[in-house]
Amino acid sequence: GIPTEDLSQSEFDAGLQLSISAQKIKSGGQRHLRQIGSIVGHLRAMDLLPPLPLRQKQQQHDAKEEDNKCNDIQRQQVDTILEMGAGRGMTGLVAAGALAASSGSAKLILVERSGTRGKAETTIRRAIDGRSGHDNNVDERPYMNLAGLNMCRIKCDLAHVHLPTAMDIDNKGSSEESVKNVAVVAKHLCGAGTDLALKSLQPISHHIAGCVMATCCHGVCNWNDYVGRDYLGRVFNHADGSFGRNEFDTLKYWGGMGSAPTVPEHMPSNVQKQQQGEKPEEEGEDKHDKKLVYEDRRTEDRISDVVRDLGLACGSKALGRACQRLIDYGRVEYMKNVLFKDANVDGTRMQHYVNPDVTPQNALLMSKCR
Repeated sequence: GIPTEDLSQSEFDAGLQLSISAQKIKSGGQRHLRQIGSIVGHLRAMDLLPPLPLRQKQQQHDAKEEDNKCNDIQRQQVDTILEMGAGRGMTGLVAAGALAASSGSAKLILVERSGTRGKAETTIRRAIDGRSGHDNNVDERPYMNLAGLNMCRIKCDLAHVHLPTAMDIDNKGSSEESVKNVAVVAKHLCGAGTDLALKSLQPISHHIAGCVMATCCHGVCNWNDYVGRDYLGRVFNHADGSFGRNEFDTLKYWGGMGSAPTVPEHMPSNVQKQQQGEKPEEEGEDKHDKKLVYEDRRTEDRISDVVRDLGLACGSKALGRACQRLIDYGRVEYMKNVLFKDANVDGTRMQHYVNPDVTPQNALLMSKCR
């Protein structure tokens, strides 16, 4: 099965929660903060961010000297965090702040087509002005250094953004000469947004040190933009190209059940969350998949009929999650065979980065380039 590895607790132990509170950052609630923490933890595990202060001495003691030198070179190269479909930009903000806490400075680039309130820019301005420049962390270094961030927001649809121009990247040199200084992140990149983001990264792929993307809203993916067509054709034995739009629409339709709400029919999910003391979803978290199910309650009945007729023991929700992972794995294959085809890739994979009780949309696409 697909492994689950939640790396958020080490981030909390290092001061993530304290730093968020001290910097007065609106993280969207504890569930969102745990997801951000795990994504940042995976960036560290991939050597795209410096090690945590609490673990640095132990790492240096246990690791071989030569491995440490290689890891240091990799970390020193990453000086830019690029968040795709950023929304308010909180995931990129934490990742870049953690990078700047070690290096003294970092660049944060946010790509988002629409305006939003409570943006990362406000938090960074507050830190630079000195009104909330310290996170009151008692460690040797603060968890985040927001005053050291140089931030740029690119307000453009992912379908149209040209990253070399927007990021002022010179593509004249060969890929072998390019410095891999960019780490790409995305949290709940909605529907076809993941596919559009992956396509938009291709012109700067030789500058990317690594990529972690949490997918979302599979029910609103579309065949025109989907990057994993070849994979689905192979897996369903449709080498003749007969696996197409209709089959994909069925797959994503069934996939909507993988994150279907389990609340009573009369009670909207946001109401239930507020009764439990949690904040409603932000920045796209499976809102579209839930909307599809609420708009057509017969969806579950229809898929349940399929499960029953085929004698599947997994149930409709597990079938939906399997469809989601098929869609996501097609994206992994694209990352491996197209996006980073010419790079020296040290592992492209998919795993669950939090438990499904934190969010049912818990798949993380990961790739590290040497």
